[in-house]
Amino acid sequence: MTEIGAEDDGTKAIVISSEIESAAEQEEFQGLNVCRSAALSTLFGRDSIAVQQLAPEMRAMGFSEQLSSGAVDWPDITPEDLIPDGGSHQEAYRDGGIPDRVQLWQILNDTGSSRAAYPFLIAVLGSPLERESVAAAATLWRQLSKFQGSQTLDPGALFMLHSVYASWDWGQGFTPWLSVEPYTDDLHVIPWNPQQWEDSYRKVMDQWRPAGENPKVWQGVFVLCRLAQLRLEIALRSQDVVTR
Repeated sequence: MTEIGAEDDGTKAIVISSEIESAAEQEEFQGLNVCRSAALSTLFGRDSIAVQQLAPEMRAMGFSEQLSSGAVDWPDITPEDLIPDGGSHQEAYRDGGIPDRVQLWQILNDTGSSRAAYPFLIAVLGSPLERESVAAAATLWRQLSKFQGSQTLDPGALFMLHSVYASWDWGQGFTPWLSVEPYTDDLHVIPWNPQQWEDSYRKVMDQWRPAGENPKVWQGVFVLCRLAQLRLEIALRSQDVVTR
């Protein structure tokens, strides 16, 4: 492992590691997993030149030779991409739909498939570590927001999402529920509450249950998009300048 960056202005050095275990939810590896989410966004963007330029750094972060070569051309997301496709993907989900991020990181690098990238990001999204969860949210939002409002949803899912949003203190009674983009004006500061975020994440994942029988594909797209938006809304109000 190596460290990059000085510890000034309250920002810790980023630990760089190619070890599979570094994908785990640990403060030591938070900066590394932020960078991995950003690199995945570049892969989704199909910018082969940018990937090639980042190849040494991506390899140092544990991306496979295939993923860091610039030769991967991931297709546009479909709702079905969010559902585990059996085998090891299915086994990587545990605890009623919560994905095992270390196993999914391994699968992603073994297969080079975007169908492993999405579940990995969904897992990082649920992290109680503030910066890595919002980095995953930003990458997911860019991919999922195109599907907003495209299908009729289960009223139970809408009620659940509304209650999750309403559980956060937005200040002066404002809840950014009806907006289609993260809200940016007159922001009320929301101190980071990792336990509340984990609770919100688990409520959504419990509703979706991606590893269960007959997963609700379109509902999964919508609730995950709204969950990513919620995380971005909270981040815009963070006391942490890096998160904002």
